[in-house]
This record gives sequence, C-alpha cells and structure tokens, in this order.
Amino acid sequence: MFVWFGVAIVGRLVNHFVSDSSLVVVAFANALTFVLMSMTTLGMFRNALIAVDGQKPTPRALFLVSGLVWYILASFVSTVVVVVGLVLLIVPGVIIGGFWLMFAYLIADKQTPWLSSLPQSWRLVRGSWGYVVGTWLSTYVVMAISGLLTFGLAFFISVPWTLLVHARVYRGLATSSA
Repeated sequence: MFVWFGVAIVGRLVNHFVSDSSLVVVAFANALTFVLMSMTTLGMFRNALIAVDGQKPTPRALFLVSGLVWYILASFVSTVVVVVGLVLLIVPGVIIGGFWLMFAYLIADKQTPWLSSLPQSWRLVRGSWGYVVGTWLSTYVVMAISGLLTFGLAFFISVPWTLLVHARVYRGLATSSA
C-alpha cells in the first residue's frame, strides 16, 4: 500500500511540475500516472488474494502488467454504467454496481478478459448480493470513520484490511460456485 501511495504522490508532483508545459507533456504525465495507479491497484487486489490463500504478498505482484488493460477497460465500462444507473434512478446503479464488485478480483485471480469479468462477477454475486454489498459498505464505513478519527493515519491499516476482507468474500463465492 505504501507503494500505491508513493505512486500517487509522485504522480501528483509530476503533474504539478509539468502543469505549465505543453498539452502533450501534461497528457503524457497524466496517462503515465493513471497507468501506474491502475497497475498498483490491480496489484493490491492480487496481493490480497495471495495473502488470503496463506502465502506471502510480494512487491513484484504490484507491478505485473498481466490483466492491466482488461482491468482498465472493465473499470471504465463499469464506472460509466453505474454512474448512468445512479443518475437515472439511483437504484439501478446500486444494483448493477453490487453485482460487478468482483470483476477486479476475477481479473487479478484468473486473468479473466474484461468483457467476461463483468458477467462473471454478476454470476458470482447472484444469490449473495446483500451479503456482498453489505460487506463492502461496512468495510468502507469502517475505513472512512477510522480515517477521519485518525486524520488519515488509519488508512494504512484499514485499506489493507478492507482488501483482505473483500478478497476473502471473493474466495468464498468463487469456491462455493465452483
């Protein structure tokens, strides 16, 4: 997680220093930051799964590019669809978002192609939607409250804990559906 925060901070600093540069330089710096953030985010999902499986997470897993394009594409599609659903009536966005919560773990775990990860996530969550969404919401509430109470310091504990809880939920669903 420190690597993820480091990438975020370095990316913001680079963007700050190139903000007066040409549009091409700014666009390149933003794109590079986006790709590195996406890579390390997928790597955190990967490491959470490794830890849940009883193995030791590795820094190398943060920078594996396998599945990165699929993760970015699936993230984009799911974000657009959920936002449209939220704008229309709120409820459709919440429902669809709940069914698609597992797509990143499918990509991190099984290298599932982006177009397949969303329907596979839907199938995995079907029948357990309330449990999955309730777990996600409760972990994010704990993370937000602990972060507020400690001026952000608890994020270094609550974010990895949240990823581990979500990975455990994914593993439980994946093994019960197999």
